[in-house]
Amino acid sequence: MFIQKIVFPFLAYTLIKRYFQKKKEKTHSLSSNYTASLHASSSIILWLLNKPYLFRYNSMGYFAYDIIDIVINKKLYSLDFFYIYHHFASIYYMTLNHIEYNWFNAIGMGEIGNIPNYFVYHYLKTNPESYNLKTWKSIQRIVYGVIRIPIATYLTLNEISQPGHLKVVAPVTPLYFFGLAWAYVIINK
Repeated sequence: MFIQKIVFPFLAYTLIKRYFQKKKEKTHSLSSNYTASLHASSSIILWLLNKPYLFRYNSMGYFAYDIIDIVINKKLYSLDFFYIYHHFASIYYMTLNHIEYNWFNAIGMGEIGNIPNYFVYHYLKTNPESYNLKTWKSIQRIVYGVIRIPIATYLTLNEISQPGHLKVVAPVTPLYFFGLAWAYVIINK
């Protein structure tokens, strides 16, 4: 039953990416960016509507799709291994009870922080000299920095301070530190 619930989002994201590649005649990387932004946007909507089960299956389906896409279509550089780890850790985290563990808010806020990244990437690939790129880089610094530093710190400390939680969420905690490191890179560009 669980697998059946992530099959639809998995197939949907596969078809969406193919649409972007064929209809828009975009590169693999731009099609991946558009597909990822669609996932983030749909996840944020589900988070705002307080639909943790739909959020879970939407994100698990996307992460499964993206893992396979990375393995099949990329040369697997170190950053790709990070994404694979991120996706597996996030899938694991979302298997936990959303009432007992705070993955719903942690991942929902993370997706909000990711939105400017998609615009920055789009302009880097399509119009690197544009004013829009400079604007979105400024927005990215603020939004990603605010969400990944104070908000993610609060959510992470709150999660691991609960009795018995640290052991259960230990595989996920490196994502917090990766987010801090990336925030540092973005802010200091």
